[in-house]
Amino acid sequence: MSIRPIKTHHTFEVISDQIRDEARSGVLGMGDRLPNERDMAKALAVSRHALRRSAARLGISGR
Repeated sequence: MSIRPIKTHHTFEVISDQIRDEARSGVLGMGDRLPNERDMAKALAVSRHALRRSAARLGISGR
C-alpha cells in the first residue's frame, strides 16, 4: 500500500476550474456573459464570496 498526500480543493478552485474548462471546450465563447452573482451562487449552491474568489483567481491567471 502506498500512502499519498490528499489534495483538498477549495470551493473557489472548483468553480474557476469549471469555468475555465467550459471556456476551453467552447461552451463559453469570447465575450459571453456569466449569470449574475446571485443566480450563479444559487445554481452552484455556493457562497457569493466563493464566486468572487474564483473570479479573482481567473483574473490573476489571465483566463
